[in-house]
Amino acid sequence: MNIDAATAARKTVFREKLLPSFWGFVMAAIVLPSAYLVFLPINELFGLVLGAALTLVIWAILVAAAPRITVSDGELSVGSAHIPVNFLSDGRLIEPQETFSERGPRLDARAFVRFQMGIKSLVRFENIDQNDPAPYWLIATRRPVELLAAVESERAKNS
Repeated sequence: MNIDAATAARKTVFREKLLPSFWGFVMAAIVLPSAYLVFLPINELFGLVLGAALTLVIWAILVAAAPRITVSDGELSVGSAHIPVNFLSDGRLIEPQETFSERGPRLDARAFVRFQMGIKSLVRFENIDQNDPAPYWLIATRRPVELLAAVESERAKNS
């Protein structure tokens, strides 16, 4: 079993979990004072305990639901979506001044997109698979240069 895990770890070129930013967790914490105020006339302690418990549950859901980006075995995976790197053209880093328009006015409705609250840097890969309706993949990542390099190295390895 440990040999298989070690082999799988060696084949993974890039891995990132897209956790929400600190402010995403702070915004979720608004549940605590809300529950406290709702239950204040009934039972102050119950409102406080319920608010704390709900806040922890929401934080756990944010962590568990955060998508993972991986590049391994010639494939790019973002959450449950995956595509062989051979079907991706050279990726490019979206410049900070272009992120708004890439996410909005210039966004193609058919594109595969994965944005995450609090992550502003984007990477775009053109999809060259003629049978795939998505013209490109637009992915939010905290490590765009590493993701681009990982996809490029997997493409070079599989060519």
